[in-house]
Amino acid sequence: MAGINVRLAGAAGPDKDHPFENSLGMRFVPVPVAEGKPVLFCVWKTRVKDFAAFANDTHYDATQKMYSFGTKGQGDRNVFNWKSPGFPQTDLHPVCGVSYVDAVAFCQWLSKKESKHYRLPSDHEWSCAAGIGDKERASDGPRGNHRKLAGVYPWGAQWPPPKGAGNYAGEECRGLPNFPKKYAVIDGYRDGFAFTSPVGSFDANALGLYDLGGNLWEWCDDWMDADHRHRVLRGGSWSDVVPECLLSSFRKHDLPDTRGIVYGFRVVLDPEPVSDDPKK
Repeated sequence: MAGINVRLAGAAGPDKDHPFENSLGMRFVPVPVAEGKPVLFCVWKTRVKDFAAFANDTHYDATQKMYSFGTKGQGDRNVFNWKSPGFPQTDLHPVCGVSYVDAVAFCQWLSKKESKHYRLPSDHEWSCAAGIGDKERASDGPRGNHRKLAGVYPWGAQWPPPKGAGNYAGEECRGLPNFPKKYAVIDGYRDGFAFTSPVGSFDANALGLYDLGGNLWEWCDDWMDADHRHRVLRGGSWSDVVPECLLSSFRKHDLPDTRGIVYGFRVVLDPEPVSDDPKK
């Protein structure tokens, strides 16, 4: 993994102001991990253009059985897909309607393409990226840390979210013809985007990462349950309104092959181990 030499405590390697950029233009910055080795997080969720490059190169079909956002809620399937989700998307929007299985396939393709190790973040790594990793015990797992940190949101402690906090179900959604009437909105909040927003539309967090709250739920690599049926998702989405669901510590979960219109993913890159031997 030449060129990705990460030394978080030293001068070498990428940092928030000098991210590593791969062949797709995805940018990565280091995240210290409370219980584990540091990892490079993509600053954005995986974009439409990134996933399209994978699908075009491999002829991978991720267009079937997506739960879409119809007027009756997220129940319609095979109506829309990641290419045409039912609302406008550009190449710079986060790809939506993809499953955990699709996300893993993308990571495997990118790893082979670049001879590097791309993957989904662990639940604990995601917590560290969101700034709460030191408040949780990795050994407790996703279920053990679920909903523990009351009042800790990506933007702070206040409710409703302050202006510019992220892409959630704000008042701009009210009255849209294709927004289910039974769905609530966050009174007193507007983010300017009725559906998804282009990556980087809101301020980054302290580590230089965008949209760790809102836009799309992000698949993580952990199982939520002991029976290994459901994978973990973190972060909330553009359709979420319930305060508890927007907590940084909240874990959503679903079957790994589920394609939901509010599901996306973020890629991490394992950094090259640093050797003290200058000859290595």
